[in-house]
Amino acid sequence: MSRRHGRTLLILGRVSNLPTVWANVLTGWFLGGGTPDGRLPVAMLAASLVYYAGMVWNDVHDAEWDREHGKRRPIPLGQISRNAAFGVASFTTLAGFGTLWRLGAAPVWLAGLALSIGLYTVLHKRWAGSIWLMGACRLFLLVSTASVPGTSPPAVWLWGGSLLLYVAGITLAARGEDGDGRVPCTARLLLWTPAALGLALTGQTGPPGIWAALGAVILFLGWQWRVHRGFLKGTTPVGPFIGQLLAGMVLVDAMALAPLSLPAAAVCAALLPLNRGLQRLVPAT
Repeated sequence: MSRRHGRTLLILGRVSNLPTVWANVLTGWFLGGGTPDGRLPVAMLAASLVYYAGMVWNDVHDAEWDREHGKRRPIPLGQISRNAAFGVASFTTLAGFGTLWRLGAAPVWLAGLALSIGLYTVLHKRWAGSIWLMGACRLFLLVSTASVPGTSPPAVWLWGGSLLLYVAGITLAARGEDGDGRVPCTARLLLWTPAALGLALTGQTGPPGIWAALGAVILFLGWQWRVHRGFLKGTTPVGPFIGQLLAGMVLVDAMALAPLSLPAAAVCAALLPLNRGLQRLVPAT
């Protein structure tokens, strides 16, 4: 495979956002009672394949629309055929879901993840409420991952729901890329909601975890303030704004893990600069 073909595959799957998937897996894993054993990296690889498949299915389904509207995606640009992309999506779907199932992920949550991906792919151009389906993809990824080492306690659902709201906000904001470049107030409000959960749970955390939890909340708020300030001042166009918001998703995971495991939370936070660096090589959207 040539370097050009390799880059096409990287762009097709928006691989610059994979650090957000890894952070989601870490959160589900540790909130579900898991320990850092050999299954964890396998779960991260499987989740990466599922994410990649979802991105490719999106491009396969939208190929004609992208061509008509001049979107510079690999299929309309002729860098890969629709049939070849279909094959890639099929393989990564089977490999990703199959591996998660073999690891022991609960079939019901895997079905929820698959249904969310499929419905979003088909409906996102037709139904305004599809933003919640995109958020549900992250929720079910978190819950599926948590079910591998153990169960899905309330914290998994709380933080999964927080990710759902945050990702729904990003998805709503991203519509400005194909429109007038504006971001609805609803989207901006949704993007701040994880901090409310972080602060609420911080009050229920005893020392020394309370300081780690509070620090994670402050880090998330600081990043959100920086990103929103640049957008509102007009120095950050909507495309880069979306990329920064996507990268900031790992800070939601850091807030979830801070009271439980400071090292795991630190790993999630460290994925932010990695994500931003990858976005300079491969477009985030």
